[in-house]
Amino acid sequence: MVRNEFYKDFYAECRRLLPEVKHISWWNHNVEFIDQEEAWECPAVFVEFGDIEWKKVVEGSYVGKGEVRLHVVTNVSAGLEHQLENIVTGMWVSSVVLGMSGSEYYSPLRLLSTLTNHNHEELIEGIEVIEMTWIRERPDLMTREIRLPSVLGREEVSE
Repeated sequence: MVRNEFYKDFYAECRRLLPEVKHISWWNHNVEFIDQEEAWECPAVFVEFGDIEWKKVVEGSYVGKGEVRLHVVTNVSAGLEHQLENIVTGMWVSSVVLGMSGSEYYSPLRLLSTLTNHNHEELIEGIEVIEMTWIRERPDLMTREIRLPSVLGREEVSE
């Protein structure tokens, strides 16, 4: 639930603020298997969720720390302008996440690192790593209800 909520919010914000991003999806080693993938346009952003380490706050409520990696992929075969596009797009994409707030499920903390993967012929992959705080409550399996985090002073029910 927490990752789905983040992904939906990120997708909407990225579409709203960065219309130049042509493709947004979940990360699944997309660049490594590009010959086997359905074609996608660049610049593209793929969202990867790292491990989340959970700590119980109160019975059924957890707070976790983890990472989100944003894989920004651009085609660099078209010259210097497209090569620089990866760096600029990566900065804008990480700014989208760092500017997201108001969710009961997650909170972006800080930019941890920026990585570059040069192992692809015509593509360059910039990876923006962002530290996140996640909030989760155990769902009620009998009613299929999920309580929003009471650790934030809220006690709402979502179906």
